[in-house]
Amino acid sequence: MTEKVRSMEARLKDSETRLKETTTRLEDSETRLKESETRLNDTVTRLKDSEKQILVLQYKEGTKVIFSAAGGRGDISIGPFNTETTLAFKRVITNIGDAYNEFTDLACGEIVGRGEQRAGLNRKMDFDILCYIVLFCGLSLAHSHNNATETKSCNPDMCKFLVDFGAIMEKVNCMEAKLKESETRLKDTEMSLKETITQLKDTESRLKDSETKLNHTANRMKESENQILELQDKEATKIIFSATLSGSGHTGPFNTDTILVYKGVITNIGYAYSPVTGVFTAPIPGVYYFTLFYSAAASHQQYLFLHKNSEVMVMTNDHVTHSDATDNGGNAMFLQLQQGDKVYVRMGKNSHVWASESQTTFSGFLVTQM
Repeated sequence: MTEKVRSMEARLKDSETRLKETTTRLEDSETRLKESETRLNDTVTRLKDSEKQILVLQYKEGTKVIFSAAGGRGDISIGPFNTETTLAFKRVITNIGDAYNEFTDLACGEIVGRGEQRAGLNRKMDFDILCYIVLFCGLSLAHSHNNATETKSCNPDMCKFLVDFGAIMEKVNCMEAKLKESETRLKDTEMSLKETITQLKDTESRLKDSETKLNHTANRMKESENQILELQDKEATKIIFSATLSGSGHTGPFNTDTILVYKGVITNIGYAYSPVTGVFTAPIPGVYYFTLFYSAAASHQQYLFLHKNSEVMVMTNDHVTHSDATDNGGNAMFLQLQQGDKVYVRMGKNSHVWASESQTTFSGFLVTQM
């Protein structure tokens, strides 16, 4: 019986130790789960803020619809007509978004348990032997010697045996009660252990799901932040310049075509325009807007050509006239450029323009990156 109690107490102690360890693991997992959910909520909030910022930046960048077109050959006049006429600019220079139609000249928008069976302990004693002992003791109580009528109350050895036997039985009963209590505690502990293990599995599953969501959200957050940096970089890139011809009187005429060098730099953000060569060099791919204006005396012709690399994109000109003293002209154009493309103004031979009083200008700026 003592061995059974010791074994039961050992099992109870082991179960309580396992319960304590599992409870500790459960508490740790719940703490990690709480931390993970907090990080997840924080990341989701940051992601929402980033996505809102992306929408704002994308709205600022907007849909790119840009076009520039010119007429046909420069040496052929159009009109006059006796009715109003829609001009068809068939030489398309820039048409981002394909909104302009050169044929119509119109632009249109468009988350098991484990069971265990135990055999019940049979603690019933075999009382047959006990009955024989009690019968033997009872028969021995009345003993006559030499036909005497004196009766002894009890054999001293037998009385001692009975006292010891009673103490043993009391001890056995106490051990049986203790064993029963230990069994009850063991059963309760194992039930608590089973429930705690179930909770631990559930918490670990929730923790795994939360960490998966956190990783997914963190990846989306990283992508959003990269997109924001890219959009902000586009928005922060500024390329703007304006320059004038400098000097006194007029420039030209010359007997050859000449690249005009606008040395009077007023604005040159990004330093893409060179006042030494008169050439604008595109630092990044994108759509740029350029303008050129001039003033000149009417005594000479004026021919100014806006070049993209070696190709003439637009021009402005006037002929010699005697009816007025001054001629003025200009033009403007959207150009889609690649990094390294060059834009400049060429003056035709035998032409001249005023260089004084900042009357002849060349300007441009980056509209959007591509």
